[in-house]
Amino acid sequence: MRANYIDIVKGTIKAHPEIDCSDENQRGAIVVYVAQHLNPQDTNEPWGRKSRNASGTDLNTDGLTEILDNNTFYIYDILNGAPFDLTENISREDHYATWVEYGPFSQGENGFWYPAYEVNEDTGNDDTHIEQTVEELKQSLAEIKDELDELKRTCVRYGDFIGLQTGKGFYLCAEDQGLSEDKVMTSVRYAGNVNATRNGLGPWEKLKVIKS
Repeated sequence: MRANYIDIVKGTIKAHPEIDCSDENQRGAIVVYVAQHLNPQDTNEPWGRKSRNASGTDLNTDGLTEILDNNTFYIYDILNGAPFDLTENISREDHYATWVEYGPFSQGENGFWYPAYEVNEDTGNDDTHIEQTVEELKQSLAEIKDELDELKRTCVRYGDFIGLQTGKGFYLCAEDQGLSEDKVMTSVRYAGNVNATRNGLGPWEKLKVIKS
């Protein structure tokens, strides 16, 4: 049996009356606050949340976790999800606070240990890091789209006509449009040859890109 911190759970619940501990959309914040309260006692920050997947996008809302040096972890159910009845003869924090220990578990055996990030005050959940990641992905996708658009605009495609220029500025020319010597006038000295002798781009200096 490991240390029991139910008093910290009770104190956290009492300090946050605005959080409905029976509401799964809110009570995860209590788990985060408890983990953050416990973590300053250890620089390794072993206290976190239980996630149903390794990416932390499906977080359990009442499970506090403690990771060990061998990467196994304990799970502590710290919240009773039953709604609080004001007619009960106990306090709100005594009603909701629990400390039930399970484990240890290997990663993936019964969920995953996941860090307890800061709480998003608007939602009561620690989803700020997820929102930041989404925004970063959106920005990256926008940049990739711009690069693809530029590539489409400037790339050479099959069927395009291009000119080839040497380092000294001359353009390649397919003499007499590239016809063989037996189909051109005898006065054309270099019929059928390709020469880098032109100073500009004319019809004979334009070469078509084809797929071989």
